[in-house]
Amino acid sequence: RAKLGHWQERPDLVARGDGVLGFRTQAEADFRFASQDWRFLVRLQVRRASDSLAPVAIRIGDGLTLAIDGQGRLRSGEDVVGTLPLATWTELRIEVALDAEARCYTLTMDGQPVIRAGALGAAADVDRMTFVGSEGWEISDVWVQSYPRTTAHHQVPLAMTTVSDETFRVRPTPSGF
Repeated sequence: RAKLGHWQERPDLVARGDGVLGFRTQAEADFRFASQDWRFLVRLQVRRASDSLAPVAIRIGDGLTLAIDGQGRLRSGEDVVGTLPLATWTELRIEVALDAEARCYTLTMDGQPVIRAGALGAAADVDRMTFVGSEGWEISDVWVQSYPRTTAHHQVPLAMTTVSDETFRVRPTPSGF
């Protein structure tokens, strides 16, 4: 309830409690998590309600920005890498490797790879994902999973940790399950 209440207090956002966060005006939905210095995964659902909306962006730390224009064209830099269909949920999955050996990201849309080994900008650790939205855009199911670096074998994560899991709804109580 507290997590949902945080979003409901904001006058620039719409959080009805049904799993969707909508935008009334230009606004930033900031998802902060423990600082990541190796590899992690960001997953979210995005939907545009109508054509010709204001552009939006997904920023991951200071080194990666993906832009979506009002017609749903998803851009990495100047390159159009995909198109989000009108009034349909699109799952974006962004895997980020911050380690010096890789320094890249991959992007899939609805399970289809669209960017493999995209270059990252700034070399800093990452502690947030921000969706810069505007009226008519909606997001859902924002999830960030960390793959902590291990000392035993640093190329293979031996543990995964969910560092952000936002569903924009009150989770049902497990009592009586």
